[in-house]
Amino acid sequence: MCRPDIFSIIDFAKRQGLEVTINTNAINLTEHVVEKLIGLNVDQVCVSLDGATPEVNDAVRGHGTFNKILTNLNKLVRLIKEKKSPMTTGLAFTMLRMNMHQLTDMFKLAVEIGVDAIDFMELYVSGNAYDNLDKYEFQYTREEAIYSLEMFAQYLRKNRGKFRRITVQLDSHVSLAKYLNRRYGAGIFFHGRNMDCRAGDEMWYMQADGILSPCGICNNPLYNMKVLRNGCYILERIKITEASLQNVEDSNYFRSFLEFKKKSKEKLRKSCTNCEHNNYCAPCPILHYDDEVIEECEAVRNRIKEFVSEMLTRKPQIAGDARWRASDEQIEVWDKSWTTWRKVEGMGVDIIKNILLQNENKTIKEIANMICMNYSPAKKDAVEEDVAYFMWDLYLAGYVKFV
Repeated sequence: MCRPDIFSIIDFAKRQGLEVTINTNAINLTEHVVEKLIGLNVDQVCVSLDGATPEVNDAVRGHGTFNKILTNLNKLVRLIKEKKSPMTTGLAFTMLRMNMHQLTDMFKLAVEIGVDAIDFMELYVSGNAYDNLDKYEFQYTREEAIYSLEMFAQYLRKNRGKFRRITVQLDSHVSLAKYLNRRYGAGIFFHGRNMDCRAGDEMWYMQADGILSPCGICNNPLYNMKVLRNGCYILERIKITEASLQNVEDSNYFRSFLEFKKKSKEKLRKSCTNCEHNNYCAPCPILHYDDEVIEECEAVRNRIKEFVSEMLTRKPQIAGDARWRASDEQIEVWDKSWTTWRKVEGMGVDIIKNILLQNENKTIKEIANMICMNYSPAKKDAVEEDVAYFMWDLYLAGYVKFV
């Protein structure tokens, strides 16, 4: 937004048929700028805010920025509505040790402002974050992050039905996002880029000076020194104004990186071997170059084991005010949290019709054993986990209670 030619650049991009998304701190989003962006049919504006209060945000982004950002963001949302623009808006929140206690407050603020989405992002240590790691409370542990996200997910579980319109996105490994959704019914969206590295084939990264890389980490000396020393790929300077599409694809840089990425994907790490997401998940080959286990995924796996173990001892019964409607092959239950009917199919129909509705006083483990015999005798652990989560889902929907 500091460039005097930014509107010409946006206009050119839109005429090429590109989708244009602007990430900004919103300091320069004056009414004139917003009207120009709407007139140019910008698809999305995402505003960075790193705290739900001036004290927290301004400690990161500078004194007085919180109030400026909120003023301009509210202006943006108002003008979009007034002009009936299809432009969407979002808040980007980078998780830091000093602000993770405000996840729920940030969500409430996003709802109050009326943005379409809020993205909770992992800290990417580079630039100012790297220079100020010792000065500020930026770095956090995996356990701290997961704990804070679980507290937020619990809030979403209790209130999600009220806030259907806003999308909550989490930039994490797929295992964490799926765990939070299954465990808490949080309805969190997670981006595909966190499941499968797309650098160099589906995605290219261009710096402001036109230098191309497969992604922003490939040429970052804070992350790539070891892989380069080990000859994993060849770094080259490729400028978009001096190279054709074919030149880039055939370059030593891109070809060697794609080969490195392929080998990394084939190398199954200890924590990935039995993971249900293993077929489509390929974490960043640079960030996880030396990892035998992915710490976040391992922590999630331990939580799942503890949760399933505790669930297997419980005895479910249909709640007194539960609502459902049934046909031969399908049952629909009323989900109180999301205030909607939800389909139950497959083994879920068997569980409800032949066990729960028969008032059989069985633990979830006993139910899982019965289902295992009918569906998959060789996969007892997987069936136990599926049944435990199914029962928990019914509990979150208000269909069953535990006695």
